[in-house]
Amino acid sequence: MVFGLPCTLATGACLQACPAACTCSSVERGCYVRCDRAGLLRVPAEFPCEAASIDLDRNGLRILGERAFGTLPSLRRLSLRHNNLSFITPGAFKGLPRLAELRLAHNGELRYLHARTFAALGRLRRLDLAACRLFSVPERLLAELPALRELTAFDNLFRRVPGALRGLANLTHAHLERSRIEAVASSSLQGLRRLRSLSLQANRVRAVHAGAFSDCGALEHLLLNDNLLA
Repeated sequence: MVFGLPCTLATGACLQACPAACTCSSVERGCYVRCDRAGLLRVPAEFPCEAASIDLDRNGLRILGERAFGTLPSLRRLSLRHNNLSFITPGAFKGLPRLAELRLAHNGELRYLHARTFAALGRLRRLDLAACRLFSVPERLLAELPALRELTAFDNLFRRVPGALRGLANLTHAHLERSRIEAVASSSLQGLRRLRSLSLQANRVRAVHAGAFSDCGALEHLLLNDNLLA
């Protein structure tokens, strides 16, 4: 098992510790690291300690090991879209205590996520799992994300509204379009008292069970067009 190295602590570390395949820039809100389209097959071993945003889009990453990014106390945004991820080790995102936005969209080989994939991300507010061809997600997958407000998970293979959504007290937006969902069960949306927008467009929904939206008193936008409802 390979662990990420500790972040570099030095004057001007944003530039000095910039991975060779990346470009780094220091701005008022921290260090922005861009490694998109860099041909990377693995996560760089070290990032600047001040990193606030890391973009690893459109590379060839396949696996994220435990603590894949080391310890980055200032990191708020991490994007891994359009890679070839097939496995994320539980605890891969440990060491990122302030992460607020995680983008994993368009990793079509992912298919499955362990229940502890997002452990230790207590401040995460936005999670993007679109187009990962996920068949299902564990019931406890999102249980350790109390701050989660926006979930984007369209273009998956769920067949039902993921039970992992239940009890997400701060969730306000959920995007579940084109995910082959066939029904909205009475228990699917339990505890989503702050949910304001739910999109279930272009699924295969044939039935919405009684009481399915009973906990969704804050719901303002419900999109159910292009389904199989009579």
